[in-house]
Amino acid sequence: MKIHVFDNDANKLDTMKQMVIKMQDFTKEVRIGRLKDDRRYNVFVEIEYKNKRLSITGEESTISKRCMRSAGQITLNPDEIEFAPGWNKEKVIRLEQIWNNWHLNDLRAGCKHQRTNWDLNKKVEVFDFAWSTKFRNMRKRAEDGLMDEKEYNEYKQIVISVFEATVNTTHHKWLSPLVCGLLYQGLIQVKSKETMDANWTRTEEHPEGLLCKPCKICGYKYGTKWLHEDVPEEILKELMEM
Repeated sequence: MKIHVFDNDANKLDTMKQMVIKMQDFTKEVRIGRLKDDRRYNVFVEIEYKNKRLSITGEESTISKRCMRSAGQITLNPDEIEFAPGWNKEKVIRLEQIWNNWHLNDLRAGCKHQRTNWDLNKKVEVFDFAWSTKFRNMRKRAEDGLMDEKEYNEYKQIVISVFEATVNTTHHKWLSPLVCGLLYQGLIQVKSKETMDANWTRTEEHPEGLLCKPCKICGYKYGTKWLHEDVPEEILKELMEM
C-alpha cells in the first residue's frame, strides 16, 4: 500500500502510516546475540503477527540452524548473552516483557476484569487425605458388632465427617475447620500435598481457587473458554522497530 502526501501535511502522513501498521500482518526474525557458554549458540527470536494473533518463539542454534540446543518458549537471560549490534540488556528485558504479556493473545483464560483485579499468579496448597489407622480400627469394630449403641451412634457421625474429608466427590482438599478437627483427633492423615496455581484449581478444591470462578462484573467463568485480546498498536509498532 502506497502512502500519498497532500498539501505537505505531515500529520496526515503520520495518520496514514498508523493505518498501514494497523492493517498489516508481519513476520520478522531478529538475532539478539550469542550465548556466552562454550557452544556459542546464536539466539534468534521470531515474531509473527497474523489475523490479530501474536506469536513469539525463540531458538538457540548455530547461524546455519543445522544444530539446535532449544526452541519454542525459551528464556532470555541477558546476563548470558553477548549482544548483537543494536541490542542491549534493557532491550532484551523489554522484549521478554512483551513476550510474556502478549504471546498468543487469542488464548486468554480470563476476562479483562479478572486479569486486572485477580492475582492470577497466586499459589494454593491442595491436599489429599486418607483414613488413619485409628479410624480403620474403629470401622472394623463397628463391622464386627463390638460397639454399644452410644458408641455406634457416635461412630455414624464420625463416618459422615471422615467421608466428607476423604472420599466424597467434592471432598475437602484444603485445611478446612472440619479437616483440622479430624487431623487433631487422629481420624484422618495427609496422603499428599501439592502446591498448585490458583487459576488451575477449582473453588470446590480450595476456597481460593479461581478455575470456573465467575467474574463479579461480567459473569464470565474463568478458564471456561479462550478469549481474544487485541494487541495494542504501540506494542506492535515497538516489535516492528526492534
